Amino acid sequence: MRLTDGPNGDQGALDIIRASTDPDDLAVVMKNTSQGLGHGHFDKMGLLVFDAGSEILRDYAAARFLNIEAKYGGHYLPENNAFAKQTIAHNALVVDETSHFNGVTKTGNLHAPNLGPFITEDGLTMASADIDTAYPDVSLSRTVAMISDAAFPRPIIVDLVEGHSKAVHQYDLPFYYNGHITETNFPVQGHARSRKPLGDKNGYQYLWNAAQTEIGSPLSQVTWLLNHSFYSVSTVVPSGAEVIFVEIGASDPNFNLRREPGFILRARQANGVSFVSVIEPHGEYNPTDEYTIGSHSLVQLVEHFEAGADELIKITTKAGEIVSLGIADDENETARHTVNVNGVDFTWSGPAHVFHSESQKAKGQ
Repeated sequence: MRLTDGPNGDQGALDIIRASTDPDDLAVVMKNTSQGLGHGHFDKMGLLVFDAGSEILRDYAAARFLNIEAKYGGHYLPENNAFAKQTIAHNALVVDETSHFNGVTKTGNLHAPNLGPFITEDGLTMASADIDTAYPDVSLSRTVAMISDAAFPRPIIVDLVEGHSKAVHQYDLPFYYNGHITETNFPVQGHARSRKPLGDKNGYQYLWNAAQTEIGSPLSQVTWLLNHSFYSVSTVVPSGAEVIFVEIGASDPNFNLRREPGFILRARQANGVSFVSVIEPHGEYNPTDEYTIGSHSLVQLVEHFEAGADELIKITTKAGEIVSLGIADDENETARHTVNVNGVDFTWSGPAHVFHSESQKAKGQ
């Protein structure tokens, strides 16, 4: 469902993607909305994920203990503006540790994302948006797709986040996860004896730097456990990218903020950046019968190819099955697009198409 925003429905939208009609099934919310006046947060194209009745990738929302007089009279806490509204408090791309619109509400009220098509076809639901006013010389875009394919026992989410610029910038992409880390595909050790705030302004001062390391390979993979299921974020990252594990609660002597964990993918790039993630629910943990199955991600490799304005995301599983997503910067349903990958042409019509694992197996791709 796409819920358009603004008095005339022309100021962005809230895009909701669901795996099924079951209200507890996998669901994604993409915040391609307007600023929202004084209540608005600087979270253009932020992402939330829900599954089995829980937040999987969570949004901090407001810093307020509503009607609890002992906590600042039940009013909005000072950290509401200083942290909760800032871009780094959301699952949204941050440039140079500065919030969208430089954190100025009046500026944000003037701009909303431009919407791409909302696509629903067999095995694919997809939404996209872009904005070029959040930063002076960087345009941002995000495409989120939910794909059902036989290569995965449950639907997966493909998340393409891009920043376009000719200058050198630092790009931070946070994922605030709900649960307990069980596995990474890179070595990392937490700061066992002392922690420092990640920064000193724009919300960074409220994040403890719990661990920081260079990823060391093109694929970053983080897995956590929540209740009875596992969740993995597998991201193809630029060379030299880092991952920073954080926890909310630094610079907070009055314990006003919830202690929630997250990790930030960080890259410093010229000519823009791309982060392509596969968000994957998998496995089962049963504490009653004491068994665990499918605790490891099925994703072996994520690759991102571009041919002009056309893009292809290729996902290879550990079993050797391949699922690919073609994305075009053209809403024309009959326009043809081709991306060549290692001598193999992926051709489709329209703004997006899934190349399912069975079709690629038949063609030997």
